[in-house]
Amino acid sequence: MNCYSSLNNILLSLEFQKNSLVHVEFTSTNFNNVSLKNLKGLYNLKYLRFENCEGILLDQCEVLNITSFKLMKLSLKRNNWIVDVTSFMIKYLGASLQRLLVDNPTIPLIENVLMFCSKLIFLKIRINYHFDLSVLPFFKNLRIRILNINITSYNPNNINEFFINLANNIPTNISNISIYIYSRNSNKFLRFKEFLENCHNDFKIINLNHIVELEFLKIVLKYIERSNNNLKIFGMLGLDKEFNDEELNLLNQIKDKGNI
Repeated sequence: MNCYSSLNNILLSLEFQKNSLVHVEFTSTNFNNVSLKNLKGLYNLKYLRFENCEGILLDQCEVLNITSFKLMKLSLKRNNWIVDVTSFMIKYLGASLQRLLVDNPTIPLIENVLMFCSKLIFLKIRINYHFDLSVLPFFKNLRIRILNINITSYNPNNINEFFINLANNIPTNISNISIYIYSRNSNKFLRFKEFLENCHNDFKIINLNHIVELEFLKIVLKYIERSNNNLKIFGMLGLDKEFNDEELNLLNQIKDKGNI
């Protein structure tokens, strides 16, 4: 029996758990010549995840057009298939989605989120060197409340433009944002400074993976004052370090406003 027959048999066996199965994950799985039709009957399925998978074609996605389940969370991470597959999955599974994770969103993908994911609350985006800046203006129409952006690598030629455009295109209905930069030599201070100086004033929660230090605290305090204390929580790293007097003074001002 080859691996594809085995995978088809595994998917077929899910039928026997359709009353109880709520969570399905596929990791490092090749779906070449594998049918997804056996997922359709899992009427209690709430969470579906594909990570490091490959081999799914557009015609395989068509069977997901009509399903018995109302998916609440969909995670599509580091998969090796054409980007249209991700867009089609969002189109077919998006009606009930509340949480979505995708890599390097394209314009068609964001358009499908806008059109088919009316209940979406949380969007997590993983960005790398290949991200297309022309997608950012479409963020203005997102109706979500929570946006999480993880940057694993980036194009040094447009990183400044990215953060300014990101800030300018986030709508005020997004009140909770987290941005994490994991790339080395990224000069996080300048990146986050550009964001805080250009974003809207209505955030309730901001999380940035930047170490607490004097100049960064000044930028944070300026944002809080500009936002008329709308901000309730500002998350950053290194709050357990030993502060000098000037840092401690700024930190206390921020704490007095209830923001850490």
